[in-house]
Amino acid sequence: MGRQIIAFKQQQKISSKAIQSLQVLALPITALSEFIDGVMMENPVIELDYERKDIEVSAQEIVDDSAVRLNYSQRKKDLMDALAEGALFGSNVPESETLHGFLRLQLLNYHLTEEQERLGEEIIENINEDGYFVGDLRELCYYQGLSVSAGEEILNIIHTFYPKGVGARSIAECIVLQIDQTIPNFKKIVAMIENDLEELADRKIMKLSRKYGMKKDEVQKVLDYIQALNPRPGSEFYKEEIVNYVIPDVVINRENSTFSIGLNEQCQYHLSINKQYLQILNDTTVNESQRDYIRKKYNEAKMIMNSLEMRESTLKKIAMYLLHVQRPFFEHGKLGLQPVMMKEAAEFLGLHVSTISRAVQEKYIQTPWGVFPLRYFFSSTVSKYSDEHLSPEVVKIKIREIIEKEDTLHPFSDCDITEILNKEGINISRRTVAKYRQVLGIPGQIKRNRFHPPLDAREK
Repeated sequence: MGRQIIAFKQQQKISSKAIQSLQVLALPITALSEFIDGVMMENPVIELDYERKDIEVSAQEIVDDSAVRLNYSQRKKDLMDALAEGALFGSNVPESETLHGFLRLQLLNYHLTEEQERLGEEIIENINEDGYFVGDLRELCYYQGLSVSAGEEILNIIHTFYPKGVGARSIAECIVLQIDQTIPNFKKIVAMIENDLEELADRKIMKLSRKYGMKKDEVQKVLDYIQALNPRPGSEFYKEEIVNYVIPDVVINRENSTFSIGLNEQCQYHLSINKQYLQILNDTTVNESQRDYIRKKYNEAKMIMNSLEMRESTLKKIAMYLLHVQRPFFEHGKLGLQPVMMKEAAEFLGLHVSTISRAVQEKYIQTPWGVFPLRYFFSSTVSKYSDEHLSPEVVKIKIREIIEKEDTLHPFSDCDITEILNKEGINISRRTVAKYRQVLGIPGQIKRNRFHPPLDAREK
């Protein structure tokens, strides 16, 4: 049989209205207040729903007000339209957006089968904050029932996404992905990066000049060009912040065997339409252009209010779903954590997986066992021989416990830990053990070897 060819077709799937709802959904509680302030500044028709003194508003004041707000409104519209059209624009990325979320949004513009889309999402999940793909493509393809060549094609699709260089597996590949193919000596430059990147970094211009038959000033231009590229394409999405405390969006309380779910009052904003502006719509003394302006602002206000209601409703649905599927966690703590995929939550709630992803990003939930990121409750699974599954968080706890109990004179290697877990019925690879150990911040076997007994042992 011939090699199966996967055809990818770009297809528009999302509207500007849907994108605004997703952006509002993605806002963490700490950014929600600022967003509401911005909305009220640009739209005079919308207001907070609380008692206020009557303020007389004339049509002339409305027109003057629109001029003040024009720039802010236009910037937002341009941003939404560009994203809806699938444009991969420069640095105009919403501040609430994450690298993973932005890549998933771009993935929606391709007509993929369910298996291909799932693999694409798994690949994106394995892209680190610097923008590099750090997963095992063969392993991901195996679990999705696709060939490695199919996985390579999907990864190549992701390589075309913004930011340029994302999804690369090495710094050389990252730089090559960012190079304009129309520049002079393109093939030589690619060969130079792939084979002699260290020579370039050491500025061995004369050696490279002889090897590639280029003038020294041409090699210097290549070096200058490469230095202007970004070796960490995901860095603009990663904003290091100093966080003194975490404000949870969702609160789950327990009283005996009963649980209750609520949203943090700080994330509930009740907006309303200013009735005085609506009265102007029926005022025949106001000219049509002014009434058109109010009508436009009214429609925008309703869309924003609907987006906020959708945000609140989605968070409640996810909280109820988590309480249902993660009941052992809420009753017993971390060791009760169950493996739950975002895909499963999306299917259960009738939502798209990208909606779930945006709903949980940068948001926290207060539980009887402390405050956790909502994303903490969603993960890939580690299989057991009994066809049950364990959450990676549970496996990490087991790895930490194994290392804490080891003989420091003869610490376990990653292979030893893998064998111990396998004997417990946990089907996990050495590569995954090493990955989880690194995530836990635990050094490797050699660095854990003390070479001498601990001080208290020697004193005995």
